[in-house]
Parts: sequence; C-alpha cells; structure tokens
Amino acid sequence: MMAKSPSNPSVLLVATARWAMAARLAMRFRDLGAMVSAVRPSDHPLDFVHGLDRLYSCTTWAPLRSLARVIESSGADFVVPIDDLAVWQLHALAATNAGIAS
Repeated sequence: MMAKSPSNPSVLLVATARWAMAARLAMRFRDLGAMVSAVRPSDHPLDFVHGLDRLYSCTTWAPLRSLARVIESSGADFVVPIDDLAVWQLHALAATNAGIAS
C-alpha cells in the first residue's frame, strides 16, 4: 500500500458490469502512480489485478447505500465510473447526498 500524497492521488473505480476494461484502466492508473481501489461485483476481472490498494464489494439489495459507504471509507480523491449503471448510481447519490457530490 502506497502512502497518499499529492503526487499519487487515490482513485476509486466503480464497476457494476464484469468488463475487462475496468482491469485495464486500474492497471493504467496504478502504473501512473495512483493508489487504486475498486468496488465491483463478485468474479470480476479486477480481482486478478495486482497492486490495487483495496477491493470492495457492493450489496445488490441496497446498492446506493453500500456505494455511499464505500466512497466514504475509501477516502478517494477521484471516483471513476466504469459503466452506465455506475454513472447512474453516482448521479443518484450526488442528488441525495451533498457530501458525495463535492
């Protein structure tokens, strides 16, 4: 785990679909020096990426509440949605939670 500094920001990837693109993006951010965490469903290609800071699971029965907890606990500088559903979930959270939008 890298120490957080301005030169290596932390990134939280939000993936709801099992796309390999998420793993490639995580590796690129990692290679550029970012601390990379991700929230994803089970059996995701992100599970096989080495050097990630942390992997989170999101519950399917309360995805927005679960995602909000992950965002808070991750302390990420940037939250990057990987797919359309992740974008919609983040917009829904931003509309109901001012702390998430900032």
